[in-house]
Amino acid sequence: MKKQLLLLANVLVALALAYFFLQSAGLERVGDFLSRARLEFVVLGALFYSGMNLVNSFRIAWGAKRPWQPALFFKHMTSMLVSDFTPGRAGYSTIILKLRAVGVESGLAIKALGMVFASDFFSRAVLAAAAVLYFAGRVDGAVLWVTVGVMLGLGVAVLGVLVFRVKLVEKLLAWLPGIGVRLQGAYRHVISARSSPRFLAGNVALSLFGALLRGTAWMLVFWAIGGFGLEVWVPAILVSALVTALSFVPVSLAGLGLQEGAGAYLFSVALGASLELCAAAMVLIRVMEFGSNAFWGWRELLTNWRKKR
Repeated sequence: MKKQLLLLANVLVALALAYFFLQSAGLERVGDFLSRARLEFVVLGALFYSGMNLVNSFRIAWGAKRPWQPALFFKHMTSMLVSDFTPGRAGYSTIILKLRAVGVESGLAIKALGMVFASDFFSRAVLAAAAVLYFAGRVDGAVLWVTVGVMLGLGVAVLGVLVFRVKLVEKLLAWLPGIGVRLQGAYRHVISARSSPRFLAGNVALSLFGALLRGTAWMLVFWAIGGFGLEVWVPAILVSALVTALSFVPVSLAGLGLQEGAGAYLFSVALGASLELCAAAMVLIRVMEFGSNAFWGWRELLTNWRKKR
């Protein structure tokens, strides 16, 4: 019952934030920009975004010590689709269950996912630090530095818990009702599965490459709105890395409203464009990414639902 109430609260917060964002930006003007968007650029952006997720599915296979197969990409996209409807994108953790279904041990699945998250936090912290320099004097630097610190701190924390045996983590897992003992055993397996420096460095490099692909996708969405060229590429890479962190804040559904508001403001500062135009681009980015997740992930989600029925 508590979980349902928490989810309901997050839904209400997400709707309120989305409404406040659209009203503040000017709903009519945002709708006008969206009505004139060029679909071909949105589709091309979706392909780049899908390319980033293809890279991420390869990283998961690498971490799980399994050869990459197309099925893993679809499982990853299904988990991305579930994460679109959950606070803090917690639904993405369903990828662990999907890996278990194809024979990957829980501990190894947790290890793979944890390494992906840790390297993502590191790479985003690097890009956030670059954003501090890019936006120097134009926005509150303290906010950006806090973002850098939070992402770098989370990266270090996740990496430390996965590489070094932390007794406190074991004790906390054991307290969980029902599955605590299993999770404790899985965590011990995580510690026993050592990761090489080459694996860690490779994951960070692939994470940065994925950030470039996603930044390109966001740039193409701005092209769809119109009036922009290659000058959008660098801001798109930096802003996407910054505001994506907001999707992990568990006060909304996948950061709905938070991500759009922060992104619209930063883009308007970086590009000297109107807030309404940047708000329209952020709305279209949300639609583009959700549409991509749904396009690649709906079939397996529906199949799993039918099996449960």
